[in-house]
Amino acid sequence: MMGKDNRSRVLAEFFKCGSSDEKGRKDKGEGLQLREIGRRIKLAPTSVKKYLKELESKGLVIKKLHSESNYPIYFPNLNNSDFKYLKNLYILHALKELGLIEYVEKECSPEVMVVSGAGLHDLRGDSTRDSGEAREIKLFLACKEKRLELGGYEKDVGVKITPIFLKDFSDLTPELEEEIINGIVLKGVLRLIDVPIASKQERKREQGKQEELSSKKNEREKEEGFYSRMFSEEP
Repeated sequence: MMGKDNRSRVLAEFFKCGSSDEKGRKDKGEGLQLREIGRRIKLAPTSVKKYLKELESKGLVIKKLHSESNYPIYFPNLNNSDFKYLKNLYILHALKELGLIEYVEKECSPEVMVVSGAGLHDLRGDSTRDSGEAREIKLFLACKEKRLELGGYEKDVGVKITPIFLKDFSDLTPELEEEIINGIVLKGVLRLIDVPIASKQERKREQGKQEELSSKKNEREKEEGFYSRMFSEEP
């Protein structure tokens, strides 16, 4: 499905859209009109219509009629697993083809580079987000912080690219660690800590229980001391 053919070019325009719900409602995301797509990729409306019909039949896009003009508007179907998979491939391919990975390596020389974020779809669950969240990917970089000019790449890929610099990946919050693990390694070997996330979370819960028990013990000792003094006092 993915490539430089016209069908793939039409589909790629939907990878750059915001999200939509399963009914393709415009207030939940962004839609595209046939002629708009044709202008963007310089393709005749008749050809665009043909490919849109194919994409619709495969469940990759959803067609709805505009409430006022009754003109068809097409939306990305983010609940379709094939769409999620193809969008991930598109973004990763674009990052490489546009030279972003090479640019970051030249500027920062990170030991590890991981891409994650809502702009990439979690193939294991629902990825429906609002338009802002769905347009961002994060680059986790194991290196010193440096200024990167990413505006041009963002425009070409159709998502916001946020670099996050880390000295290493050994001391992370459970939330951040999980996000990195669910991401895709673009360079290097991802080595986190020796214990899995679940163990860290269990250890955190256990620590909370111990603190709660200690607090209750202190309160009990205070109460015992109070009653002891009260009953030992002479009338």
